[in-house]
Amino acid sequence: MIIGVSGGKGGTGKTVFSINLAVALAKIGENVTLIDCDPDCPSVHIVLKTKLGEKKEVFSFVP
Repeated sequence: MIIGVSGGKGGTGKTVFSINLAVALAKIGENVTLIDCDPDCPSVHIVLKTKLGEKKEVFSFVP
């Protein structure tokens, strides 16, 4: 199952919702990978107070 959470406006709770959804799915035994694809301000690692592991530069002509 792949679930995407998106929206155009900042400050609407997408990050908090995504984290809570990921935790809820993990608690019922689902394998979860949470990826923050916000190109301007990825913030999941800040909310979860984790350190970023590996940084990779991404080249894309499509936003």
